[in-house]
Amino acid sequence: MVDYVKLAATSERLIAANGRTITFTRKSGVPADPTEPWGAQAGPDVTFTTSSVFVPPNTVRQFGLTALGQGTEFDDLITFSDYIGIFFPGTIDCRQFSHVIDGAETFGVIGLQILKPGSVQLLGFVGIRR
Repeated sequence: MVDYVKLAATSERLIAANGRTITFTRKSGVPADPTEPWGAQAGPDVTFTTSSVFVPPNTVRQFGLTALGQGTEFDDLITFSDYIGIFFPGTIDCRQFSHVIDGAETFGVIGLQILKPGSVQLLGFVGIRR
């Protein structure tokens, strides 16, 4: 039987050793005016920092991947992305994040897939675009 917890630890270790730090970010979701919840957002952005390795989108296409798990459509992820980031999500549900900060650059999230056998998240794949 496969030990997914051990695989997750290996995934985290290898990506941390070979990747660079990125930060996922999204608005807090708290309206500035409770009577107008569709308006401006109040409060600090919600962030999640992790390490990621980046590959060109065509590299992922060569493997014939069409979907990995939970997330958005994978075809869109490959077609419209400038980069594909492979990261370790830990226990965080990254599907709600809208932007990725890599160094001084901010990218929009085009799509995201999480490889999650059972209850253990092993890898995340995020398509980003300027």
